[in-house]
Formats: sequence, structure tokens, C-alpha cells
Amino acid sequence: MEDKLYYSIKEVADEIGVTYATLRFWEKEFKELRPFRNKRGVRLYTKNEIEFLKTICYLTKTCGYTIEGAKTWLKDEKNKDADSLEVIDTLIQMKRFLLNIKSNLKSSAIKAKQTPPQQPVIVEEQPKIEEKTETQQDN
Repeated sequence: MEDKLYYSIKEVADEIGVTYATLRFWEKEFKELRPFRNKRGVRLYTKNEIEFLKTICYLTKTCGYTIEGAKTWLKDEKNKDADSLEVIDTLIQMKRFLLNIKSNLKSSAIKAKQTPPQQPVIVEEQPKIEEKTETQQDN
């Protein structure tokens, strides 16, 4: 299938291997499926809608699901995706937190490098000056 924004019902039916009537029926049954219609009312499908139709076709024709069974399966998959999105969101927040800590540690390290290290103060012993006692002063 060539790369386009929208595909006609004929192109989609040929790609999936179902009739136009089947596509129109699935459109009524699955609320997620709402192809764009031009001014003349011609249905135009996006790639995402085609992928969704392929999933419906696989579930009903290959796996033997009923329409209700396919709806349930798709709903369960959507819930799994929602759980996955929660996990991904939490991981993104953790990543931001850790990157913030890393940035703070780097800036602290840079500041530490810019400040000259303090040299230890060495106290040298001063030579002792002996005081002369009175007897020594007389001499």
C-alpha cells in the first residue's frame, strides 16, 4: 500500500480482504472507528484506522471471535496499554528526578573545583627565647 494520508474504502477493502459492507458494518459496531468523510460523503481511512481494521479482521476471521468478543479483547488491550502508560509516566518522573540530582551533583563538583583547596595550617614552633635572670643580667 502506497504511503498516503488517507485511503479510500476500495483500497482498504482490497488491503484487508473484506467487502465494503463489512467495513461499513464494523464502522457501526466499533465506536473507535470513525473514518473521515469528504463533502460527498466518501469514507477516507487513515493508517491507524487501517491497522485497527486489520486487528478486527484478525480477531473475527482468523481467531473466530464474535463482534462482542473482539470488543472485549480490544477493551482489555486498551486497559493494558493504560497500565503501561502509568508505568512509563512514573519512570519518566523518576528519570527527571535522577537527572536533577545528577545536575546538582555536577554543579557542586564544579564549585568545589573552582574554590582553591584550603591548605592545612602548619604551626611551626618558634624558637624559645630564654629570659635572662637577674644573675645573668649582672654579668
